[in-house]
Amino acid sequence: MPHCAYLIRFPKMAILIFVLAALWLLGRGNLTWGDEEPLPEILILNSYHQGEDWSDNELAGIVATLKERYPFLVPAVEHLDTKRFSKLEHLAFIRQYLQNKYRGKPFDLVFVLDNPALDLMTRSRQELFPGVPVVLAGINGYIPEMIRGQAQMAGVAEVQDMAGTLDLALTLHPKTKSVLVVHDYTASGLAVRRDMAAVADQFKNKVNIAYTPDGTVEELVGQLQSLPADALVLLLTYVTDNSGRSLTRTESTHLIVSASPVPVYAMHETRLGHGIVGGMLLEGEEHGRQAAGIALRILDNKGAAQYVVEDSRSRPVFDYSQLIRFNVDLNKLPENSTLINQPVSFFQQHRILLI
Repeated sequence: MPHCAYLIRFPKMAILIFVLAALWLLGRGNLTWGDEEPLPEILILNSYHQGEDWSDNELAGIVATLKERYPFLVPAVEHLDTKRFSKLEHLAFIRQYLQNKYRGKPFDLVFVLDNPALDLMTRSRQELFPGVPVVLAGINGYIPEMIRGQAQMAGVAEVQDMAGTLDLALTLHPKTKSVLVVHDYTASGLAVRRDMAAVADQFKNKVNIAYTPDGTVEELVGQLQSLPADALVLLLTYVTDNSGRSLTRTESTHLIVSASPVPVYAMHETRLGHGIVGGMLLEGEEHGRQAAGIALRILDNKGAAQYVVEDSRSRPVFDYSQLIRFNVDLNKLPENSTLINQPVSFFQQHRILLI
């Protein structure tokens, strides 16, 4: 009988424990049965294709940050694929596709990632998403005129720290006399060249700065291979040549580094670990998180939201193996530098055993 009584009481005890736990969680705000915050309707227009490292990381940062607030949120994502299809008729097709697909669909906020998506939005916003707040990210060559006349638009400009990276490179390689700036002739490539031209005057009395012409991959390789020993390469962006050949950032980095007999510096973390020495690097996921933070503030404040475009953030990161390859004095690195591929010492490997 005592065992039977225990079996009868146990379910009641379990139910009581469950109810008390639920009430405790409700008191902490972790359960919101009946009045949970509705999920916002969000669309992300990604200028490029899945597999493009920078925009994949950018997108991952956005989604991860949104899910911290809305765990069950699944935003709609459209890849515009403009790296591989860059002609104007493709954007016209995309505009019609979006108009047909989302006609009558109410969105609370739209992200536009990188320049082609922003161009599409500023030209066709009234036809596509009138009155919907827009958060931009990954915009090269940003100037306020790009969004002139556009209400409820904010975000993060992709500001590559070219001056900081070049100044750092010249400090680490004081005998440098010339710098070859590598970029392609896509919309993003031309935008970052304009940014570079704006800072080049700071270095005109220190080094000669030249830009790669609009050519094929093979022509770029030949130009790199002929560089003198007192040159440096500053890699802005290179994913498409003038024949239409498209490369991933990893492929283009390997190609450029393999062809160059001199150090290569860059501003994108996606190129780190593939042969560049380093630089003041932008990190795609951090960039996306910064943009998502702005979006959450807009969603929180609705009509009272502040719409501003912030600059992105960079930090000094280097590949130890490349620093050693080019005999860089490690004491000249900034104090807050991050190193990858640094060998682990014998003590670090066997620390516990030795202690």
